[in-house]
Amino acid sequence: MILTEELSLPCITIAKKIEVGNGTVRVERVVPEGIEVVETPLPALVTVSNELGLPRYPTMRAIMAANRKRPAIWKLSDLSVDSAALQPSLRLVDLFVPVQDQACEFIDGSDEREIAQKLFQKLRETRLI
Repeated sequence: MILTEELSLPCITIAKKIEVGNGTVRVERVVPEGIEVVETPLPALVTVSNELGLPRYPTMRAIMAANRKRPAIWKLSDLSVDSAALQPSLRLVDLFVPVQDQACEFIDGSDEREIAQKLFQKLRETRLI
């Protein structure tokens, strides 16, 4: 969880049940062995499993109301953003598909020791070791 690392927050994953109170969050987590109860101070990041609650489906009235709403359109001046700040800071130098060369060589020998010695010699010749 990169976000919790950057914000220095505790993170609890796969929550089945969440209780918030007195500046803490108490979570029941699903683990391979069963259920684990974890408590941590707030603020914290909690991810949930599909076992937490039922999905809320919108009513027909809410769907119709959503169709009538228009999105707010803001300009850069409304947001106090300079257009120069939105210019890309990266430049594409080259774009290519890497060539994959797969050469396979089998090393024969009478036993594992001889094969290992030949492999060692081959790696040394190609300066890989």
